Amino acid sequence: MKTTKLASVLVFFAALFFPGIALAQTDPGVRSTTGVNAGQPLASVTASPNDLAFFQTGLGQFNEHQTVTGNNPGLGPRFNLDSCGACHSQPAPGGTSPASGIFPNVGPNPQSQVIANGVVNGSTNTIPYFVLANGPVREARSHSSLTASAIPTERAQRGVEDLFTVSGRSDAAAAACSSPALILRG
Repeated sequence: MKTTKLASVLVFFAALFFPGIALAQTDPGVRSTTGVNAGQPLASVTASPNDLAFFQTGLGQFNEHQTVTGNNPGLGPRFNLDSCGACHSQPAPGGTSPASGIFPNVGPNPQSQVIANGVVNGSTNTIPYFVLANGPVREARSHSSLTASAIPTERAQRGVEDLFTVSGRSDAAAAACSSPALILRG
């Protein structure tokens, strides 16, 4: 009887710990910029000319820099950067943030350059303290203890907060924001 109970307890504990061990994942670390096929269409997409054309069009739009008005409108009153591909470029378009400071020939964090590159106006925007010149692209999220009544309705979803506004841009005269994108408490 004692042997049966002991065996049952051992089987129970083995069942608890086995999935964690059997399904444990390992982090391969930072991918190199060479020899990687990231950002390429899947084989099923390349098999169809129509699908491949659709993929290529989407990739072009993903890397395209948006403006407030003009030939390429799409930049709203608040934003994190002016193109999807600027934030998602490592190891290829569609990936994670650029490998600033990790690999040679990789430029600085694009978010740290938005004022220098004229994406935002330095008199109406500032680079947040957590966006480092040689660090990764960062996003800010609403604190989970905030309630819908504590922040404006359009930002109550507790998602990614925008870091910059279009105020002060030459192409944003009619779309200027009167409030900052994100109020930082550091």
